[in-house]
Amino acid sequence: MPKKLKILFICQKEYFRQTIYDAIEPGHHEAFYVTSGDPTTISEALEYALRSKTFTHICSIRPEWLSWHPELVERIKRQSIKLIGFSSEPIKHNCQMSEDVHEDQKIRFENLKMAKSVPLDALIHFDASSSDCVVHEFGDIAFFMPLPVSSKIFYKREDIKSKKFDSVFFGRSTEHREAYLNIPKSIHNHLHIAHGLVDEDAAYFTNISNLAINLHNFTYSNFETRVIWSLMCGVPVLTERLTRAELDGVSGLYFFSNIDEFKDKLNKELEPPNHGEIDDVWSKYYSIDNLIKFISDV
Repeated sequence: MPKKLKILFICQKEYFRQTIYDAIEPGHHEAFYVTSGDPTTISEALEYALRSKTFTHICSIRPEWLSWHPELVERIKRQSIKLIGFSSEPIKHNCQMSEDVHEDQKIRFENLKMAKSVPLDALIHFDASSSDCVVHEFGDIAFFMPLPVSSKIFYKREDIKSKKFDSVFFGRSTEHREAYLNIPKSIHNHLHIAHGLVDEDAAYFTNISNLAINLHNFTYSNFETRVIWSLMCGVPVLTERLTRAELDGVSGLYFFSNIDEFKDKLNKELEPPNHGEIDDVWSKYYSIDNLIKFISDV
């Protein structure tokens, strides 16, 4: 009799609890939280899966880290546990393109290629705009799906009756970001949370803000989950252009391509999202159920 589907998610808590929470909170699946770049915690996660003997699948966010422990991965495969990698880092969009590719994208791409040494059953990349590079490296095990976002963490708080901040931005400071953030910081009661507040805290501070701002790390385009989480909290979002298109035309989402457009829209009263519309988009693209169904079919 085949085992009941049970997934062990291996990931960093500070970044990905919001991704997998809706799957682990009911108790059907589990998480093993690892420390960024620490080989010891990765080996502990794999050894836990081996000891448990209950898992049918492992889903590792940052699959390149599995390459540090080939002997443990081999034992995982001998137990007939399916191994799924979920690539969450922005890489270049075109393999033949060398100019105008940010050094950060090159480094992340080289890191991801380490996962080629791992016998993955599937490699999911979060952003299909990089499909050229991912398929070139991983072939027919490459698939594309956005990172899920928890609807149990991010939702509109009906008990919050007043807003405390004009605008909010979550993310570390970079030169690119500060060129934009200097504007709301000078004219708004603006909240910039550079690090340390995630999940329920992030949802709370989004809910008490009138506007959420989304900026890329550097000058290259990307897709950040803070966009969808802010819309789920009922807060309009002013964002740089995104690499994914499923949110185009969604109410409450406003794009800018340069600093003049940013200034212009920042000074306007932007309408909040239509919650029914956001729920539909979330269900279609960002629900953890989509990921679980995919994994169950691997």
